[in-house]
Formats: sequence, C-alpha cells, structure tokens
Amino acid sequence: MPVMKDASILAVGGCGGMGQAATKLIAENYGAGRLTIADFNLEAAQSWAEGLQKGFVDSAFVDLTKPESFVETFPRASGLSETKSVRVTTLGVKSGNDHAVQYEVVVDSRPDWELTATAVWTGFPAAVAAKLVLAGKARVGAHAPESLFEPDDILPELAAVGCAIVPSPEGDIVRHR
Repeated sequence: MPVMKDASILAVGGCGGMGQAATKLIAENYGAGRLTIADFNLEAAQSWAEGLQKGFVDSAFVDLTKPESFVETFPRASGLSETKSVRVTTLGVKSGNDHAVQYEVVVDSRPDWELTATAVWTGFPAAVAAKLVLAGKARVGAHAPESLFEPDDILPELAAVGCAIVPSPEGDIVRHR
C-alpha cells in the first residue's frame, strides 16, 4: 500500500456519502500522516472516523459559513505571502468602433485566516456561489458558470472577501474605424 506518510488531508463534509467513499479509499489504500474528517455534524464525523479504525484518522467540527473555524481547527505556519492576478479583456464593437473592456482581479494571501492567495482564489468564489445558491439567487437548470448569477449579486460578495473585480487601470480601449 502506498503511504502518504507526510500528507495531512482535510476532508470537509467527509462523513457525507461522497466524503465517506473518498475517505474510505484514502484510509484503506493510501494512508496518510493525518486524515481529518471535518463536518458541521461533529457526531457523524466522529462516528465515521472511529468506524474506519485507522490510527491516523480523526475528526473535527468545521462551519463553512465561518472561515475562522478553519483557522481554529487547522492552524498553519505563519508567514503566508502570495499574490494571484488575472486580467480579462473583452473585445467587440460599440457604436461602430472597435472596443475593448479590461477588468482585473488581484488576490493576496489572508494571513488573518491563514490562507494563501491560491486558497482564497479557488475557495472563496465557490463559497460565495454556495451562499447565493442557498439564498435562491442562482438560475435553475444547466448553465455555463458565468451565467448562473447576476453580476450585481456575486461581484459585491466576492469583493467583500478580497476578490474584487475592478476595471483595469488602462480603462476601456476604443479604436475608431
């Protein structure tokens, strides 16, 4: 059995149906330095962790609506420093002229929550999307990700957690025909 002896694996929702399948696979086939089954339902997480009967498996309470619960439960090394950025340029024609609109987002690490920029960049949009789905602000049916939410709903939520999407400093680019 290959062992990921130095790996610390956090399975959020690890006692739900898909989480149980994944954690059982890891526990029985790969091992780990630590496998933590984290869930809002701590009793279920504890029961599942105990049922796996592996010494490296434990459980923890995590409330996805409160980022500080991650920091309290899973402290990490300090000194996080990372920045991610992306610029999107949309090209088209406006009033008969070539027109480009540029937006960018720059995301920094969140040392106060002990999260790298990568974690913020990938996790916060998903958390915001989940919040909007629960609030009934998502379109019903199959849609491309960019069409699920109204910009006026999702952009302020992203900005509130440090993922602001703003016009590029260069502004709009217009080329007259």
